[in-house]
Amino acid sequence: MNKLKLYFEGPVDTLSGYGHHARDLVRSLIEMDKYDIKVISTKWGSTPLGGLDPNDPKDKMVIDRIINKIEEKPDIFMQVTVPTAFNPIGKYNIGITAGIETTIASAKWIEGCNRMNLVLVPSTHSKNVFEYSQYNINDNNGNVTGMLKLNVPCEVLIEGVDTEVFKKTTKISKSIKKYLDSIEEDFAYLYVGHWLNGDLGQDRKNTGMLIKTFFDAFYNYEKKKPALILKTSVGTLSITDRDMVIDKINKIQRMYPDISKLPNIYLLHGDLSKEEMNSLYNHSKIGAMVNLTKGEGYGRPMLEFATIGKPVIASGWSGQLEFLNKTDHHLVPGKLEKIHSSAVWEDVLIPESSWFECDYEHVAKVLYLHYDQPKQLNLTKNAKNAMGRLRNNFSLEKMTSKFENILDRYIPEFPSEVKLELPKLKKIDLPKLQSNG
Repeated sequence: MNKLKLYFEGPVDTLSGYGHHARDLVRSLIEMDKYDIKVISTKWGSTPLGGLDPNDPKDKMVIDRIINKIEEKPDIFMQVTVPTAFNPIGKYNIGITAGIETTIASAKWIEGCNRMNLVLVPSTHSKNVFEYSQYNINDNNGNVTGMLKLNVPCEVLIEGVDTEVFKKTTKISKSIKKYLDSIEEDFAYLYVGHWLNGDLGQDRKNTGMLIKTFFDAFYNYEKKKPALILKTSVGTLSITDRDMVIDKINKIQRMYPDISKLPNIYLLHGDLSKEEMNSLYNHSKIGAMVNLTKGEGYGRPMLEFATIGKPVIASGWSGQLEFLNKTDHHLVPGKLEKIHSSAVWEDVLIPESSWFECDYEHVAKVLYLHYDQPKQLNLTKNAKNAMGRLRNNFSLEKMTSKFENILDRYIPEFPSEVKLELPKLKKIDLPKLQSNG
């Protein structure tokens, strides 16, 4: 039986969240062994390439399937990108996106989704927003003639964690050990994420207000202070990018009358391997991850960190609630507010939408208590209890199983080519005709 031809287009070689997800999806498809897979590698904004390692057998299987262009109409076309870029070129088309971080998806995103036969998102949050977002269709006179809404199936497919890599361990890589052993603090909070566009308190990842809230929690703290480690960048690995991040941190520091009374912040700028990231998560000085995001489609680093059994302190809204709950980790209260004009991004973060605003006084108190009186919150104990649940339900294996189930339910049967076989004719010798002449 011939396998269906599946063409997968996505940023498989980029060092980005979408890149990590795209690589995992291709590996899952290969593992299913049901499809003839070809891969079209795309860029992802300004993020650098280098996500595929030719010396890694799993990556090599992806590399070996990369083609330069599509020269035929595949049975299945699968595309990982934002919905405005969805382009249905197969007999059956599947769009995969991290989804939306706010309360409303733009009209162009809904139009993009409707070009496909099926849309996959990583969280219930993203699915709900896509299904909730609706727009009036007006004629030239302003009369409503219809409604634009999602009219194709949308399914949740989690982003799985590679539990062979991200796991509890005492083996710390030399590079991470050298870095963290060099800092004076014995305890550090960790943040992992890009520092995106927006004024202070208005960037989507909310990196700036995380720093300020950490400063507020421990400014003039008389005992030995904790540290905050930022694994962040503006979007590239350049020196200019690093200097921009440092300048942003310095501007927040200058908001305080005596900088010497502030706790220390350490910047980790640049690419780390998956193994180095796991070492960072596991180092004894890392006590908890903190993320005051205004909205996530999923929040992959928070899941990676949580699977090793350490506490996550995070915003209590959006995609990370797919795997975090208030019993096992600390979900910060807050409210929904309209996004700020400085963070508006045409057709992506639209001004009509809202996102989450943390209760920063609450966050400062939690950071303080977790460090100064940890037994009062029991965050570490609760996080350890959650480790088994997360590793069982959010692994790559679980993702592959759900992925295969979705494809089996939705992909139609395509008519197969039948070779025309003519019956073999037996040669018959006819008697010769005799002439009467």
